[in-house]
Amino acid sequence: MPRSTQSLAVSKCQQEQIERWLAALGTPQQVALRCRIVLAAESGEPETAIAAALQINRKTVRLWRDRFTRQGLQGLWEIAPGRGRKPTYSPNRVKTDRRDAERLARSFRSGDLTPVWVPDAGSEALRDLVRAREAAKQDQLRARHRLSKFLLRTGQRPAPGVKA
Repeated sequence: MPRSTQSLAVSKCQQEQIERWLAALGTPQQVALRCRIVLAAESGEPETAIAAALQINRKTVRLWRDRFTRQGLQGLWEIAPGRGRKPTYSPNRVKTDRRDAERLARSFRSGDLTPVWVPDAGSEALRDLVRAREAAKQDQLRARHRLSKFLLRTGQRPAPGVKA
């Protein structure tokens, strides 16, 4: 059976502060919801009507009515400590240099590591040359396309046998 709900006693100063928080863009959503609960309770609405209008549980309405009565405005901003599950890490999951070195040594002994080829200066120079040629070919193609678009815009055609 729902308990009888009286209008919540909110001073003019408190009401103005709550309305400022609701209008502010930086107010967290959980605080804004609490402010809406307090303002609705201040107007004398029953807990069930407030819960239905805000799509929350009636017990949540009761919780924030009671907390506002006990703690005032400061209670609306408090976030209870210990919310959520605390992360736990077993000692063997913590990454350290020593563990990495041991793992690499085991992999090396078992033959799981594959050899890596580090290119010499000549190979790097050849790679650089190939990259430069690819960049030049792309630049040439872009210039050719620009030229053909320009000729089309001006109504001219390239001479027969000329790529444009």
